[in-house]
Amino acid sequence: MAIRKHDLVVDRNMIRHIDYTMPKLKYAVSFRKIIRWLENFESHDVRLAIDFLFFLEYIDTAELTFRMNEQLKYALKEIPEDYNILIFPGVATYPKSTEVISYILKDTPIYKARQRKDRLCIITRDLLNSLIINEDTAVIFFDDFVGSGKSFEKGYDTKTGYKASLDSLPFIKQRFLVSSVCMEQGRSFINSKYPEIEIKSEFREKIFNSATSPFKISNNISQMKRFAVSYGKTIPTTQNPPFNTPLGFDQSESLVAFNHTTPNNTLPIIWGSANWYPIFPRFATEKMMQSKEIKKEVAYYFGIMNRLGIDLYTDESIIVKGAREIKYNSFTDHALLCVMKLQLDGYEMPSICQLLGITISEYKTIINYGKTKKIIGQLGKINSKGIEFYSELMKKVRSKRFIKKDKLQFEMKHVNYMPKSFGGKS
Repeated sequence: MAIRKHDLVVDRNMIRHIDYTMPKLKYAVSFRKIIRWLENFESHDVRLAIDFLFFLEYIDTAELTFRMNEQLKYALKEIPEDYNILIFPGVATYPKSTEVISYILKDTPIYKARQRKDRLCIITRDLLNSLIINEDTAVIFFDDFVGSGKSFEKGYDTKTGYKASLDSLPFIKQRFLVSSVCMEQGRSFINSKYPEIEIKSEFREKIFNSATSPFKISNNISQMKRFAVSYGKTIPTTQNPPFNTPLGFDQSESLVAFNHTTPNNTLPIIWGSANWYPIFPRFATEKMMQSKEIKKEVAYYFGIMNRLGIDLYTDESIIVKGAREIKYNSFTDHALLCVMKLQLDGYEMPSICQLLGITISEYKTIINYGKTKKIIGQLGKINSKGIEFYSELMKKVRSKRFIKKDKLQFEMKHVNYMPKSFGGKS
């Protein structure tokens, strides 16, 4: 259970400092969640903690799609058009996050363009059985993030034996590794051990590197490193000695988070969950805890809706005057309200699927259902009508006298901080 070091005093000055981090984090976390994360630290350390959020490289789905498209484009430019191309995850196991990257790659313009060529270009989960014997082939391994390079080592060589198999096939002409971010530590490791692999990625140095650290701006690199180690060593991150990795796995000193996951190479003060409240959770158990709270909250909203006569779907009015007969309690209705809430909280498709325990296909079904009810727009995002409904629902929930005092307090704690600008728009 996460322990609060203090109760944060939220004054105008604190609001201003937190507000500065929101655009950098692409409004992916709510104001109240940032406050709760800051309460992990002693009160005199809060300002330093905020600096870590400001320099965190947060990559949402749109940014991840852009980066993967760019890096895949660079790889494809070097592959002759008469080569077959197999695109395969560069990891030893096939986690859900790999499914997300596969989905994103399939949606990139450069992949779709190459598929229209005469030769084979596919994303596969069965590398060796997808090969066409004696036809020149390039293999592209992919991952969202490369830290120390050790995960790729397992996925390419020691745990799978793919390297040995590919080495024995003379028609395998090129091998690439594509990712959105690759730490210089990982590039150095892979280049030295597997020179046949060409890496296409954005490269990052360790966050406390004396020559490149963003903390050079405030001239406190050493202080920030001591800060990360001091708190990080109190967060258990492994089941084996040394049990904690205050600078990230293999001393990677990464400060990167994604919409769908956070690498263990990132400083654990960002993602740790043992005796700690994470700002960007890594583990499925932590996401499941969030999911339970969200579903409980939405179920509570539906109870209020039915009691107040608030109608979710109507062309004339968001709030129906008078009595109504239909009560919305189906799974799809609950799921749609969950999606609306999470979109307003800044979550995107991959994280929403993880939080609600649904597939991408199920998510699309819910979105299409919302479109038919005219509260989800054509781009799959909550529209002005949906926002109006949600706003009215919150007002009604907070204003009715019959709500118990403890329920009212619970609801007030979950009021979202709404910035004056969102995604660069006012």
